[in-house]
Amino acid sequence: MRKLVWSVVVWLAACERPRPACNPPCNQGAPCVAGACQCPLPYEGLTCETDARDKFVGTWEGRRDCG
Repeated sequence: MRKLVWSVVVWLAACERPRPACNPPCNQGAPCVAGACQCPLPYEGLTCETDARDKFVGTWEGRRDCG
Protein backbone atom coordinates (compact mmCIF):
# COMPACT_ATOMS: atom_id res chain seq x y z
CA MET A 1 0.00 0.00 0.00
CA ARG A 2 2.84 2.43 0.81
CA LYS A 3 4.35 1.91 -2.62
CA LEU A 4 1.00 2.66 -4.27
CA VAL A 5 0.56 5.93 -2.33
CA TRP A 6 4.15 6.98 -3.12
CA SER A 7 3.62 6.23 -6.81
CA VAL A 8 0.45 8.35 -6.94
CA VAL A 9 2.16 11.28 -5.20
CA VAL A 10 5.16 11.15 -7.55
CA TRP A 11 2.88 10.87 -10.59
CA LEU A 12 0.74 13.86 -9.54
CA ALA A 13 3.80 16.00 -8.85
CA ALA A 14 5.22 15.18 -12.28
CA CYS A 15 2.01 16.23 -14.04
CA GLU A 16 2.18 19.95 -13.27
CA ARG A 17 1.65 22.04 -16.36
CA PRO A 18 4.45 24.41 -17.27
CA ARG A 19 3.63 28.07 -16.77
CA PRO A 20 3.77 30.23 -19.90
CA ALA A 21 6.85 32.41 -19.98
CA CYS A 22 6.89 36.05 -20.98
CA ASN A 23 8.72 36.44 -24.25
CA PRO A 24 10.35 38.91 -24.43
CA PRO A 25 11.11 38.82 -20.69
CA CYS A 26 9.75 41.41 -18.25
CA ASN A 27 11.83 44.45 -17.24
CA GLN A 28 11.99 46.30 -13.90
CA GLY A 29 11.86 43.02 -11.95
CA ALA A 30 8.21 42.50 -12.90
CA PRO A 31 6.80 39.00 -12.42
CA CYS A 32 5.42 37.06 -15.36
CA VAL A 33 1.87 35.86 -14.61
CA ALA A 34 0.03 33.68 -17.15
CA GLY A 35 2.32 34.90 -19.93
CA ALA A 36 1.92 38.63 -19.17
CA CYS A 37 4.18 41.02 -17.25
CA GLN A 38 2.66 42.50 -14.09
CA CYS A 39 4.40 45.88 -14.13
CA PRO A 40 5.20 47.72 -10.89
CA LEU A 41 4.21 51.37 -10.70
CA PRO A 42 5.03 53.62 -12.53
CA TYR A 43 6.00 51.26 -15.40
CA GLU A 44 3.78 50.13 -18.24
CA GLY A 45 4.02 48.42 -21.61
CA LEU A 46 4.28 44.86 -22.85
CA THR A 47 7.56 44.30 -20.98
CA CYS A 48 7.33 47.20 -18.46
CA GLU A 49 9.75 49.19 -20.62
CA THR A 50 7.99 52.57 -20.33
CA ASP A 51 7.99 54.89 -17.32
CA ALA A 52 4.43 56.28 -17.36
CA ARG A 53 5.66 59.54 -15.81
CA ASP A 54 7.59 60.33 -19.00
CA LYS A 55 4.29 61.18 -20.72
CA PHE A 56 4.01 64.24 -18.51
CA VAL A 57 7.58 65.54 -18.75
CA GLY A 58 7.97 68.80 -20.60
CA THR A 59 7.31 72.51 -20.43
CA TRP A 60 3.81 73.41 -19.34
CA GLU A 61 2.14 76.77 -19.61
CA GLY A 62 -0.95 77.82 -17.74
CA ARG A 63 -3.33 80.72 -17.96
CA ARG A 64 -5.87 82.00 -15.49
CA ASP A 65 -8.74 84.19 -16.60
CA CYS A 66 -11.17 85.66 -14.10
CA GLY A 67 -13.43 87.30 -16.40
